[in-house]
Amino acid sequence: MLLRTGKNLKFLYLDEIICNPIILEYFYKNTTVTFIDFHLSYGNSDYFKSMAIEELANILYKNSILTSLTIKSILLGTEGMKLLLEALDKNTAQNSLDFCSNWASTEERNMIAKFLCKNTTLKSLNLSFIDLDQKE
Repeated sequence: MLLRTGKNLKFLYLDEIICNPIILEYFYKNTTVTFIDFHLSYGNSDYFKSMAIEELANILYKNSILTSLTIKSILLGTEGMKLLLEALDKNTAQNSLDFCSNWASTEERNMIAKFLCKNTTLKSLNLSFIDLDQKE
């Protein structure tokens, strides 16, 4: 109901509700959201996380005015990172990305680096609490 009637909604915090089909249906129709704060708790199953990341990628593909995305404390994994970065690459309105407190493997860090090298829209980037020098 809120997403359907919230015509001026700009900020959206998403957690476990992101996989609810009713919420997603209305979110795709809402064209006013410019900021998403995405957070999944550590206790979620890998299956649930992969579904949520896939839906977040779909949101990025479909929402052409989304300018800011925060992704906190999520173990994305190589496939999740790839899916998310591909969607971010297609979203040309994105100018702020906050990847704070996310663990990233060497492969995932390399993906982030390649994404950043070719990205021309980001003006703000937060990689705090990602150990870029970690050994696996």
